[in-house]
Amino acid sequence: MAGANNAEQQRMIDRIKCITFCEARDVATINCDHANQNNCRETTEWSTNGIPIVGSDKKFGYDAFHLGSPFGLFVDDERGNIYVADTHNHRVQKFNLKAIGSGGITVAGGNGAGNGSNQLNMPWVVYVDKNENVYVGDTDNSRIQMWAKGATSGVTVAGGRGKGKNLNQIGACQGIFVHEETNTLFISDFYNDRIVKWIPEKDEGVIVAGTEVGGSSANQLSGPRGIFIDQCETIYIADLWNSRIQKWEKGATEGITVAGGNGKGSATNQLYDPWDVEVDQYGNVYVADTSNNRIMKWAPGATSVINSTTTSTIPITTASAAIILTTSAAIISTTSATTIQQLVIPNIPVNARWAQQGVTVAGGHQSGNATNQFFYPKGLFIDDDDQTMIIADTLNHRIIQWKTGDVNGQVAAGGHGRGNRLDQLSWPIAVVIDKDTDSIIICDDNNQRVLHSLKWFSIISYNASYNYDDMVVPLVLCMSHLEKLTLYRRVQNRNSLIDGTHLHIFISYISTDNSIHGFVHYVSADGIQGTLTTIGY
Repeated sequence: MAGANNAEQQRMIDRIKCITFCEARDVATINCDHANQNNCRETTEWSTNGIPIVGSDKKFGYDAFHLGSPFGLFVDDERGNIYVADTHNHRVQKFNLKAIGSGGITVAGGNGAGNGSNQLNMPWVVYVDKNENVYVGDTDNSRIQMWAKGATSGVTVAGGRGKGKNLNQIGACQGIFVHEETNTLFISDFYNDRIVKWIPEKDEGVIVAGTEVGGSSANQLSGPRGIFIDQCETIYIADLWNSRIQKWEKGATEGITVAGGNGKGSATNQLYDPWDVEVDQYGNVYVADTSNNRIMKWAPGATSVINSTTTSTIPITTASAAIILTTSAAIISTTSATTIQQLVIPNIPVNARWAQQGVTVAGGHQSGNATNQFFYPKGLFIDDDDQTMIIADTLNHRIIQWKTGDVNGQVAAGGHGRGNRLDQLSWPIAVVIDKDTDSIIICDDNNQRVLHSLKWFSIISYNASYNYDDMVVPLVLCMSHLEKLTLYRRVQNRNSLIDGTHLHIFISYISTDNSIHGFVHYVSADGIQGTLTTIGY
C-alpha cells in the first residue's frame, strides 16, 4: 500500500475484517431509470395516518391485543417481527407484520411482576439477536434476562444481585447491544454512569466506558442513555447530563468528545440533554439534541489520512471479498453462490477527530410546531440508504422525515394534535423503519400502542357487508391518505374492485349491495355513496 507501512495496512484490514454485514448498514445501488421508479427511495413518503399493530382501542390491557405503557421497541427486519417492551404488563410481546390482526405473542415474562425466572418487573429495553434470543432490560429487578426462542423462562446474563454499583450489579439499564460474533453484552447503566460489557458465563461485567463515579472528565460519564456500537466495539455514548457525545475505542481508558462538551447550550458547539446517538456509514454523528429541539450532525475530520488506494482479498464468512481502501471509506464487494452485495464501511482512523462545531441538520428554531421546529424530540433513526432522518417529535405528537440538505421537514405520521385517532399520536418516544415495506414503526407511548404506518390497505368481504357499514365505513374513511386502497366486496354473486394508486381522497364509487330497496339487490355505481348517506356518514 503506497503511503502506509505493512503494520498500518494490516491494522486497516483487521479493522474491516471485524465488521459483520448484518450491522454494517449496507448500501444498495438502485437504478432509477423510468422502469424502476417504484424502487427509488428518494421519492419515498409515508402515510400521514398510522395503522395500530396493537392497541387499536387505545386502552390499557393485558391480553394479546393490548399493551400497558410500551417503552422499548426492536424491529427484526429479516423475519418481519416487532418486539415491544410492554413495561407495565411486565412482559415482551412479539408481533408479526404480516399478521397484524392476530395479536401479540408473549416471548418473555407475562406472569405478573416479580423476580422469578419466568417473570419481569418493569422491562424498559429489548434486543433480539440473529438466533431470536430475546434480551430484556428488566429494570426493577436490576438484571438482564435472556429468553431463548420458545423458552418459558429466562436466564440472567447480567446483574440480578440487586441494584448497586458493584461489577456484578446494575443500576438502571437504558440501552442493550449484543455483539453477534461473540455474544458479548453491552449495557448502558444510567444510574451508575458507566457502560459495562458482560462476557458470556461471567459473573460480573467489565467497565468499558465511564467509572463508578459520575463526572465530566474524559474518563467519566454522567447519565449515559443511547449507545451506538460498531463491530469493532467502538462505543458512541449519549452522555446526557454532560451534554456531549463520547466516542470510546475498545480498550481505551478515556473517551473522546465528538460532539458537544462545551456546557449546556444552543450554540453549534453545544448540546442540551442529548438522548440518543446514531452514526452513519460515513462516520457522521447524529444527535437527538432533546432540550434544544433539534437534530445535530457532526462530520468527522481526521487528523491523518491514508492517501492511497489498494485492493486486498480476505475471507469473510463463506464469501470472497474485495476490499478497496480509499481516503473516506472501505468498499467491500462480496460474491457468493446466490448473492452479490456491495457495502460501504467507514474508514475512520483511530486518531480521527470530529469537527468542534456541529451543523444543525433539523430544527434549531426554538421549540414550536412549524415544519422547521421540534418540541422535545426523543427518538431518532438514520436511514443510510438515502441519508434521511426519522425523528420522534415527542411533544408535537408527530414523526418528522428530514432529508439531508432540507430546510424543512415533512410530517410522516401524526401532526394532527395529541389524540388517539389513526392520524394522531400521543407522546411518541421511539421510531424505526421497516425497510422491507418502507413503513415506519412508532412507539406511541400514551396511547398504549405501536403504530405501523402503511401505504396500502385492503378490505376483503366474500359476503354482503352492508350490515357492517358502521364498522367498515369509518375504517375505510381513515384510509383516504393511502397510495393504494383496494376494496373487494361481494355484490349479488359478482365481485367489485377498486384498485387506485396515489389516492388522496376516498373514492366512493364502487358497486355494492344496496339494501335501501328492500329485497331488491342491484349493482350501482353510487352504491356506497347512497349507503353512506342513508346511515348518516
